[in-house]
Amino acid sequence: MLARLIEMVDVLHFGTFAELWSQMSYFLFGIVLSGLVLSGTYLHTKRLQRDRRVATKPASIYVSVTCTALLLLMSIVAGWIEVRSYGSAGD
Repeated sequence: MLARLIEMVDVLHFGTFAELWSQMSYFLFGIVLSGLVLSGTYLHTKRLQRDRRVATKPASIYVSVTCTALLLLMSIVAGWIEVRSYGSAGD
Protein backbone atom coordinates (compact mmCIF):
# COMPACT_ATOMS: atom_id res chain seq x y z
CA MET A 1 0.00 0.00 0.00
CA LEU A 2 2.81 2.41 0.87
CA ALA A 3 4.60 1.73 -2.42
CA ARG A 4 1.41 2.51 -4.37
CA LEU A 5 0.92 5.75 -2.45
CA ILE A 6 4.51 6.81 -3.14
CA GLU A 7 4.03 6.09 -6.86
CA MET A 8 0.89 8.26 -6.93
CA VAL A 9 2.62 11.12 -5.10
CA ASP A 10 5.61 11.04 -7.45
CA VAL A 11 3.38 11.25 -10.52
CA LEU A 12 1.53 14.27 -9.12
CA HIS A 13 4.67 15.95 -7.80
CA PHE A 14 6.59 15.79 -11.06
CA GLY A 15 3.56 16.31 -13.32
CA THR A 16 4.15 13.21 -15.41
CA PHE A 17 0.58 11.89 -15.36
CA ALA A 18 -0.37 13.49 -18.70
CA GLU A 19 3.16 13.66 -20.09
CA LEU A 20 4.10 16.93 -21.80
CA TRP A 21 0.72 18.64 -21.28
CA SER A 22 0.83 18.31 -17.51
CA GLN A 23 4.46 19.36 -17.39
CA MET A 24 3.67 22.45 -19.45
CA SER A 25 0.80 23.35 -17.14
CA TYR A 26 3.00 22.87 -14.06
CA PHE A 27 5.62 25.12 -15.68
CA LEU A 28 3.05 27.82 -16.47
CA PHE A 29 1.66 27.69 -12.92
CA GLY A 30 5.22 28.09 -11.65
CA ILE A 31 5.71 31.15 -13.83
CA VAL A 32 2.43 32.63 -12.53
CA LEU A 33 3.46 32.01 -8.92
CA SER A 34 6.82 33.67 -9.55
CA GLY A 35 4.98 36.66 -10.98
CA LEU A 36 2.81 36.80 -7.87
CA VAL A 37 5.91 36.97 -5.71
CA LEU A 38 7.32 39.84 -7.75
CA SER A 39 4.06 41.79 -7.87
CA GLY A 40 3.46 41.22 -4.14
CA THR A 41 6.91 42.57 -3.33
CA TYR A 42 6.26 45.60 -5.53
CA LEU A 43 2.87 46.31 -3.93
CA HIS A 44 4.27 45.90 -0.42
CA THR A 45 7.05 48.39 -1.18
CA LYS A 46 4.58 50.88 -2.64
CA ARG A 47 2.35 50.56 0.44
CA LEU A 48 5.30 51.19 2.76
CA GLN A 49 6.29 54.27 0.77
CA ARG A 50 2.70 55.56 0.74
CA ASP A 51 2.40 55.19 4.49
CA ARG A 52 5.77 56.94 4.82
CA ARG A 53 7.10 54.28 7.14
CA VAL A 54 10.09 53.85 4.88
CA ALA A 55 11.57 56.73 2.92
CA THR A 56 13.50 54.54 0.50
CA LYS A 57 13.20 50.98 -0.71
CA PRO A 58 14.87 48.55 1.71
CA ALA A 59 17.80 46.53 0.40
CA SER A 60 15.89 43.32 1.11
CA ILE A 61 13.43 44.27 -1.64
CA TYR A 62 16.23 44.44 -4.20
CA VAL A 63 17.68 41.14 -3.00
CA SER A 64 14.34 39.31 -3.13
CA VAL A 65 13.42 40.65 -6.57
CA THR A 66 16.88 39.82 -7.94
CA CYS A 67 16.82 36.28 -6.51
CA THR A 68 13.31 35.65 -7.85
CA ALA A 69 14.22 36.96 -11.29
CA LEU A 70 17.38 34.81 -11.40
CA LEU A 71 15.47 31.71 -10.31
CA LEU A 72 12.83 32.39 -12.95
CA LEU A 73 15.51 32.79 -15.63
CA MET A 74 17.23 29.57 -14.56
CA SER A 75 13.89 27.74 -14.71
CA ILE A 76 13.22 29.01 -18.22
CA VAL A 77 16.69 27.96 -19.39
CA ALA A 78 16.37 24.51 -17.79
CA GLY A 79 12.92 24.07 -19.34
CA TRP A 80 14.22 25.04 -22.75
CA ILE A 81 17.10 22.56 -22.46
CA GLU A 82 14.64 19.83 -21.43
CA VAL A 83 12.35 20.56 -24.38
CA ARG A 84 15.28 20.51 -26.82
CA SER A 85 16.38 17.12 -25.49
CA TYR A 86 13.12 15.56 -26.77
CA GLY A 87 14.37 15.86 -30.35
CA SER A 88 12.36 16.58 -33.46
CA ALA A 89 9.04 14.95 -34.31
CA GLY A 90 10.65 12.90 -37.11
CA ASP A 91 13.08 11.06 -34.82
